[in-house]
Amino acid sequence: MKIDYGLQMLPETILHVANAEEFKWLLQPELKAIKDGLTFGEKKYSSGNTYTGYLNADGLKEGPGVYITLAG
Repeated sequence: MKIDYGLQMLPETILHVANAEEFKWLLQPELKAIKDGLTFGEKKYSSGNTYTGYLNADGLKEGPGVYITLAG
């Protein structure tokens, strides 16, 4: 499946998720997250799980990111 919002990379764009060859398929979702004004960050939960990716204005996960669950 190819996701294409028709968004273009601008010279000043900094990629946090689609910055490696194996994650290039996330380029359009990441550009959309940037266009939508989402911020990149990390959340740590009391369970020890972490989320690294885009967050909305309320600090909630939205857009591309990685959620890591600790086995236990």
